[in-house]
Amino acid sequence: MAEEEKQSIGFTGHLVNLMDRFTGDKVIFLIALFLMLISVISVFSSTPRLANDTGSDRITIMVDQLKVVAIGFFLIFTLYFVGRADWYKKVSMLGYGASLIVLIILVLKLNLGFVRAGEVNGAWRVLVVAGKQIHIYEFVKLFMIMYLGWALDTFKSGEFKWAPRLAQRFEKLAFLEKDIYQKILYIYFPILSTTLL
Repeated sequence: MAEEEKQSIGFTGHLVNLMDRFTGDKVIFLIALFLMLISVISVFSSTPRLANDTGSDRITIMVDQLKVVAIGFFLIFTLYFVGRADWYKKVSMLGYGASLIVLIILVLKLNLGFVRAGEVNGAWRVLVVAGKQIHIYEFVKLFMIMYLGWALDTFKSGEFKWAPRLAQRFEKLAFLEKDIYQKILYIYFPILSTTLL
């Protein structure tokens, strides 16, 4: 009887069973898969022009895009199955600092040897790391989303540590114990500073 039920499930049933095994937000997984599909379709539809502009062929361009999608898919599932929530929380706390570091390197046009600010189309947008261009604004968005997720969760649970400690140690900083000043310090100021940089 159980074998007959397994055979009658079909592809859709197996897909539903697979999605039921995930403990995270299934909608986010589906959106990520949908965006990957859109990227493949959009690159496929523009490959004739890209091939003419770059002097390459359509197959090479499509294979390159499929490699990027496969790497992204692999990273998502690796981080999902390997990562732990407490590890992501600890890394998220560093998001604002990481954003500031890469933005300062870019804004000050620093050359640190293996990492330097790079100019693309007359604008300083990339960091060149070992000869490869990295569009840092994409990383800054990711870092800040992670940081703000941590900051909002920590604010909601009232677990900010160093602002209340400073308020207790120094009388002139007693205002830091109030919620509004913690919001300004941990949430509004990081948003404003990364936006202005």
